Amino acid sequence: MRRSWQGGSGFYGQHLIRVLQERDSKVGEIRVLDLNPYENRLGHTESKKVVSYVGDICDAKAIEHAFEGVDCVFHLAAYMNFDFPPNYGELQRVNVDGTGRVIELCRRYSVPRLVFASDCLIHMTPYLGKANFTIICNQTEPKTKVPAKESDFQIPGYASSKWRAECLAIEANDTDLANGGKCLEGEGDRDTERKWRS
Repeated sequence: MRRSWQGGSGFYGQHLIRVLQERDSKVGEIRVLDLNPYENRLGHTESKKVVSYVGDICDAKAIEHAFEGVDCVFHLAAYMNFDFPPNYGELQRVNVDGTGRVIELCRRYSVPRLVFASDCLIHMTPYLGKANFTIICNQTEPKTKVPAKESDFQIPGYASSKWRAECLAIEANDTDLANGGKCLEGEGDRDTERKWRS
């Protein structure tokens, strides 16, 4: 089996690649597509072949070789932007249009499975509609309603772009599709490590 990752050099991708390397005997090759060359930053054992593809998920022609002959694509790539005002253009280009390119390439190369990583932030709305925080207990965020308009998202720009991308993935669900996004923090998460140090 061959697995392909979009966003494989990031935090989430690093951990999924480690799990495949250490626990999935069926996988023979792992393809990693990212803006940066793949580097094993977690120091795990690499018993399976890893092929690194450097490219932008919005440039279908430049990245299509990563999709040839794979049986599953994990789409983890995203542009995370919490600036104010948000960079709406880049959030749309990478998170929404890029997801569209990934879906298009999965169909072109008959990839039977696409696993799309969304984000729990799409469900985070201000507590009681007024506060600037959200309460999540026992991973209940999927039980909340997704805001109806951009201004209702806790984090404008990023969360709504991930929601639009998730909608594309759900609409493309003509084969197996796993979907969701939990709050992930931990080893190798440079953003969280930076926050804790400051």
